[in-house]
Amino acid sequence: ERVTLRCAAYVFAGGVPGVIRATTANISSSGLYCQSDVRFPPGARFRCLIEMTPDGFRSSNDSTCLECFVEVVWIEKRGSGFSMGCRIRKYRLMRFQESHLTETDGADAVA
Repeated sequence: ERVTLRCAAYVFAGGVPGVIRATTANISSSGLYCQSDVRFPPGARFRCLIEMTPDGFRSSNDSTCLECFVEVVWIEKRGSGFSMGCRIRKYRLMRFQESHLTETDGADAVA
């Protein structure tokens, strides 16, 4: 079952320096729909950290993130950016003491 979830997402793609920002629109246990200014071709694989910001996901000062390894299934031009449907290949929940991720978080991770 797919649920609406609008959260900041941070994409770490091999061969692309730094972090690419995206926004989720909905998610299920097997996939997600997100929007980004960067175009990824179908078949591209990358690591994505989704910052779970709704009140129901927060506990004290911790920030909860869903770390996903995804594969782009489809992409379409939407306004000035792109919408993507991605298959989630693997995921786990993570907690951080900081309230927001920075570009240095996970920068040395391999996508």
